[in-house]
Amino acid sequence: CRAFELDADNPPKYVPVDEQHPLRATHAYSLSKELIERTAASFARRGTLDTIVLRPTLILRPVKVPEVVTALNQLGEDQGICTGAPPYNPEWLPTVRTYISSRDAAAAFVAAALSDLCGHHVFIISAPDTLGGVKTLGLMADMYGEGRPRVASEERYAQRPDASVLDSSAITRAIGVYSDSSDSFGDHVVKNESKRWCNGRMGGAR
Repeated sequence: CRAFELDADNPPKYVPVDEQHPLRATHAYSLSKELIERTAASFARRGTLDTIVLRPTLILRPVKVPEVVTALNQLGEDQGICTGAPPYNPEWLPTVRTYISSRDAAAAFVAAALSDLCGHHVFIISAPDTLGGVKTLGLMADMYGEGRPRVASEERYAQRPDASVLDSSAITRAIGVYSDSSDSFGDHVVKNESKRWCNGRMGGAR
């Protein structure tokens, strides 16, 4: 999703961001993403092959979760657990706190490869919640102030305040549910990781 360039000085036009949101690539890395998408679309238009483009956000591997938690703690987004791990580079954390687990990202790519879709398709893939469980509309207000994006679905954030800025429902409608990770980031940390971190090898609970 880097081609959206959702940065601190470049708010999305609306949330949740879907595949119709304009790409705004200005940096070389973002531009490379957009150019690859356009190239794939050109092959599909020629009838040469069918193409599916997946737009993942930060792909979070299990080994990196402790580092991300440490970074979030240091940024004031307290996760309630001390991992004893070095911090993940804060500059690499998505400004709008989006992520997808490596397991779900892999499942999405497999589902796309096995699908029978024809033509050219583009799908966002993201976890349903935010990195660290931050409340999305509050984050938008704090970050962008009067320039914060329009809320296209009030119901989405009323039902789940930490719902992702990214809308990945299109891929589910098109090829089925690819994710088998229903837990939120907080649930994953507390249920699956805290015991391992707190057993003396990686640090203790606060």
